[in-house]
Amino acid sequence: HNCSFCCVWRQFGRRVKFRDPKVVIEYMEYLLKKEGGNSSFFFVDDNFAINPDRTAKFLELLTRLNPLPGWSAQISVDTDPKLFPLMKRAGGKRMLIGAESLSTSTLEEYEKKHNVEQKGNTEEKLKRCILALKEAGLQVHLMWMAGADGDNPEVIRRNLELSKEMEVY
Repeated sequence: HNCSFCCVWRQFGRRVKFRDPKVVIEYMEYLLKKEGGNSSFFFVDDNFAINPDRTAKFLELLTRLNPLPGWSAQISVDTDPKLFPLMKRAGGKRMLIGAESLSTSTLEEYEKKHNVEQKGNTEEKLKRCILALKEAGLQVHLMWMAGADGDNPEVIRRNLELSKEMEVY
């Protein structure tokens, strides 16, 4: 994607790079042992579940850790909701979603073309994702953009109202 505010594609290029899940698990085990089991993790990835099959395999490996650490990650509103119960079982605590804005003009201004062009990437789609995450027992953190030239108090109020309605912050 070419989102104008995002540094990920500029910094890392356009190719998705995966680490060997077993190596990640081994490193987590090392850190858990070093910290006496008192660790939580944030997977620094702009879309943790971009490859659902690979994510499911990683989560299955993660369920075998003892103690099972808590962790958080960024996911897309398009993440397969079948992964959510597995995320919870694997120690997932909070999923962060780049909700960005409910305003099409704001999304266009920030060149979030993939959000604008995807049919169905609407408020209802976001609500379904939030409800599925909560049903799985996961906390939800929405990340909103504010301050686009076309933003006005109504745009920002609409985004905040959705957060309040869905009881996520």
